Amino acid sequence: MLLLAVDNAAAGKPIHTWFHYYGEESIKSLEAHADLVASISVFGEPTKAFVEESRKLGVETYRLVSGPAENIAPRRAQAIMDEYLTQCTELGFDGIDLDYEGLAASCRRDYADFIRALAGRLRAADK
Repeated sequence: MLLLAVDNAAAGKPIHTWFHYYGEESIKSLEAHADLVASISVFGEPTKAFVEESRKLGVETYRLVSGPAENIAPRRAQAIMDEYLTQCTELGFDGIDLDYEGLAASCRRDYADFIRALAGRLRAADK
């Protein structure tokens, strides 16, 4: 499944989209649109081979992650960041796309701290 978000200001490949990985056949769906797709944020359980093939097509490939508010709480945040970075480096993703929705206002500080710490770790990993 290819969900589209069009960036009209972008030169060249104008589409940045979520992409549902549903097995090795997924690459065929991406190949059909690779001339238009600048980046994908993948959900599902993609393989390293899929990530490598999408990058060979010239498509930046990000791991789409989400979860409950408990993931960003200080007591759990480090382990979650470790998990995200492991996925990112082992599978070869260009980075992480966070999709945390419905967080309560009381989570604002924890979420900001989480994003700041994760961004620093991703930069350090050249992601």
